[in-house]
Amino acid sequence: MERVPNVPALLSRLRMRQIVLLLAIEERGTLRAAATQLNMTQSAASKMLHELELAIGQALFERVGRGLALTAAGECVMEYFRGMRGTVSSLARELEELRLGSAGKLFIGSIMAASPGHLTDALLRLKRTYPLLAVEISTGTSDLLIERLNEGRLDVVIGRMLTLSERHYVFRPIGDEALSIIAAVNHPLTRRKRITFDAL
Repeated sequence: MERVPNVPALLSRLRMRQIVLLLAIEERGTLRAAATQLNMTQSAASKMLHELELAIGQALFERVGRGLALTAAGECVMEYFRGMRGTVSSLARELEELRLGSAGKLFIGSIMAASPGHLTDALLRLKRTYPLLAVEISTGTSDLLIERLNEGRLDVVIGRMLTLSERHYVFRPIGDEALSIIAAVNHPLTRRKRITFDAL
């Protein structure tokens, strides 16, 4: 029965520099050219390649004239390492975008009253500045949204400040809210010119 390599042991023996060397050998065709590209001696590159082959348990290259050609095992390994190169490139791009503040995801909670006006205007300005930023919007009542904010499920909330217990957040008024009271035309309070909150 063929022995299956121990994955944790294999990962612990692989080094990123070895993977970079393997990609350079494939690109340049010779160990000497790959070593020059990586600013290392040929003997150091040869030793590193030998250690990589020991870790994998199979020869990855065979000599063809003055160059090196991938073995069947080498071709198999290279398929994964080529994919890793693309993944690392994508990671580097995404990290740089995050550093510049132009990517990532923002979770916003908003009460329905704010959604048509303030939120829409803010999102248009935000997307002009950070076009790669993904935004997810949740709507609900202020108490529910503050609860989600406390749980870390939201980054920012557009809502009403209900109590002073939220003072560990930065609260910034963004506008006045008009309130209307609807009552029957024959209600006793409709005959008054001024109505206090107590009366209401």
